[in-house]
Amino acid sequence: MSSILSDFSTTPLLEMTNSDLGLDIVGKQLKSNIFIIEGDGDDFVIGGQKFDLIKTGLGDDNISGLGGDDNLFGGAGNDTIRGGVGDDYLNGGDGDDALIGGAGDDVLIGGKGADVMTGGVGSDLFEFFAEDLSTGEVDKILDFTKGEDLIRFRGIGSDATVQYDKKTGTVSIDGEDVLSLDKNLKLHIEDNNSNGNWELF
Repeated sequence: MSSILSDFSTTPLLEMTNSDLGLDIVGKQLKSNIFIIEGDGDDFVIGGQKFDLIKTGLGDDNISGLGGDDNLFGGAGNDTIRGGVGDDYLNGGDGDDALIGGAGDDVLIGGKGADVMTGGVGSDLFEFFAEDLSTGEVDKILDFTKGEDLIRFRGIGSDATVQYDKKTGTVSIDGEDVLSLDKNLKLHIEDNNSNGNWELF
């Protein structure tokens, strides 16, 4: 069953028993929206101009936050998530996702799979978790800006070897390629307080 909530209500606006059907949803533009979709279909969801919380389930979903500081979550599937204007939080979940932060200081988390991320205008954080990294799945950042954006690897261990190859633009951890950036960047790489979280900036 799929349920949709809006306006911070606990009462669903819509429930669907056929979870294979995709939903097309447009939020209220001058109010905050909560859309939580647990179905299997390919959903198309647009938020409003204020804070939106949008979370989709299975399927190849398309999510747009528009204005406001939004929290946007894709589920399993190859999702496309656009933050729009505002300081947004984007999490692709499982699958090969495309994340576009837009204007604002955004947080982009690709999740499992080979993801493509664009931060857009603003100081963006690209965050990667050890449990999401997998051999052969290389994420890509299209617009990393040195001195403005930050890359953070969480939980990979303080004894890990993190390297950036200027010739190829590839970041590797213990010899495994995990991330593709522009070539010839002058990056600083450090273990953040020896807690197993590494940062590139």
